[in-house]
Amino acid sequence: MATNYPGPFEVRINYTTAEPVAINKHQLRLSFQCAATGSPGDPFANWAPIARNGTSAVSLANHVNSLIAAIDDQYVAATSFVDAELWEYTPGTFDAIYRSAMAINSPGTGVGSVQSMAQTIWTFRTSLGGVMKVDLRGSNHAPGLRSTLPGTGNVAVLSNYIVNAAQPWWGRDNSYPIAPLYFLPGQNEHAFQTLNR
Repeated sequence: MATNYPGPFEVRINYTTAEPVAINKHQLRLSFQCAATGSPGDPFANWAPIARNGTSAVSLANHVNSLIAAIDDQYVAATSFVDAELWEYTPGTFDAIYRSAMAINSPGTGVGSVQSMAQTIWTFRTSLGGVMKVDLRGSNHAPGLRSTLPGTGNVAVLSNYIVNAAQPWWGRDNSYPIAPLYFLPGQNEHAFQTLNR
C-alpha cells in the first residue's frame, strides 16, 4: 500500500483543554494546497488556499477563522484555541518547514462538560477514494458507539463544513473530502494507559 503524506501545506491548530485530569495541549492538523504563497513570516492573509470549487479568493486567515467557528462548539468555554501554525512539506516526505503563525485566542462555545482523554473522530471519503480523518481531543462528546454522518447538532456542523466545496482541506491522499462517513466518540487509549499506570 502506498504511503500517504501530509501537505503540501498544513495548518496546525494549537489548543488547550481543561480536562478533569489536567490541562492538556492538543493540535489539529489539516493539509491543503495554495494558489498564492507568501514569504516565510508573512501573515496568513498573504496565503491563498485552493478550495474544492477551484477558487482561491479566501485567505488562509479567513479559512482558519471559519474552521474555528466549525469546531468551537465541540468544546466548552474552558478550552482555548491558542494559535495556528503554517508548515510547508517537501513533496513525498514528512519533512516540513515552518512558514508562519496566526494568533487565535478564542474559547470553546459548546455546552456540556469536557470529556477527559476524549478522542472524537469524523471520517470522510475523498475524491480519490481515500479516507480523511478529523481528530479532536478533549471535546464535549462522551464516548459512545460509531454512527453515520452527517449526524445532528454540532456533529453535523463540522461534518457539513468539511465537505463544503468552499473549503480547502485535503485528505492525506492529496484530494478533497466529498462524502461524510462516520462519527466515533471515544477515548484516547494512549492517554488512558499513561494516566492509569
